[in-house]
Amino acid sequence: MTTDAPAAPKKAKPNILRIIIYFIAGVIIMTTAVTNLLVVYVLFAPDTFPKPIYLVYQLPAGVTPQQAGIVNPDAGDPALNGGSANPIAIIQGQPNMNQQAQPVAKETTSSNKQSHKTGTEDVQPGQGIMIDTSTKIVNLAEPGGKKFIRVTATLEFKPPAGYSEMPEEEKTAALAEFTTGINSKIPILDDTIVTLLSSKDFQSVYTTEGKDALRQEIMDAVNQRLPDYSVIYVYFKEFVMQ
Repeated sequence: MTTDAPAAPKKAKPNILRIIIYFIAGVIIMTTAVTNLLVVYVLFAPDTFPKPIYLVYQLPAGVTPQQAGIVNPDAGDPALNGGSANPIAIIQGQPNMNQQAQPVAKETTSSNKQSHKTGTEDVQPGQGIMIDTSTKIVNLAEPGGKKFIRVTATLEFKPPAGYSEMPEEEKTAALAEFTTGINSKIPILDDTIVTLLSSKDFQSVYTTEGKDALRQEIMDAVNQRLPDYSVIYVYFKEFVMQ
């Protein structure tokens, strides 16, 4: 009489679907953790550290740091460095030829277009006529042209002579005439800004001091090319580098 040998235990088949689910869940968890760490690093690490992107914080157009009371007058622009976008070497956006600048009227009188003085008082930033320019996306002067800058600037011009003392109807007419004249010069403004941006490298403009220097260079260049007008300040509405 023979007895059957006990059957060998069957090996459990691996559950492929469960393994795939665990793998995907692990990838999602790791990606979320890395993303959170990257966000914290970008937000809180000093800008002297290397970062994939640099954030920009800007005051509203027409408001200077001194007026906002958040920095010392000699401390410069409070902006940090910019974020990221697709690296292309084109100019985007078209100037709005029908756009009227928003004046901030003060009790001043203008003596001439070449001077920043009106009567016995200075025309301070925030007291002029704001003119928006289109967004500029330009490759920086870096080896290989792999870094770029995207800037949207608003230029503040000194008002026409006697603007603040004009009756309301005359002031409206003077503003319309001034804006029409400036809008006809938009190609010159765009060319001036693009030429300056394309001559810069990353290190020269990513710091606060670099932005202040670029701001002054834009003012000087525009005033030189358009001697009938006077730029008293440049506001960066957008300043992104990658």
